[in-house]
Amino acid sequence: MQELILENDIVRLNPLRYQDIDNLLHFSEQQPELWKYSLQPANGYENLKTYIDFALSGRKEETSYPFIVFDKRSQKIAGSTRFYDFQKNHNT
Repeated sequence: MQELILENDIVRLNPLRYQDIDNLLHFSEQQPELWKYSLQPANGYENLKTYIDFALSGRKEETSYPFIVFDKRSQKIAGSTRFYDFQKNHNT
């Protein structure tokens, strides 16, 4: 799958990389409520590692595409997001 970078004037979505664990650790440790409804909890360092591993395996299997979110206004990482549940046989 080709590498995707999506952006507009406000935000840039870069492909999530394992090295981004350092960029997301603050959210993981300081805002655990963010992960309350997540399919894969990422609160705490070990859960965050598992979350990133799961996200990256989805990209490798071409079933999802995870991004790290960069806020252009604040010039800071704002979190992560992803496209879920690709189904090639349905072109979705």
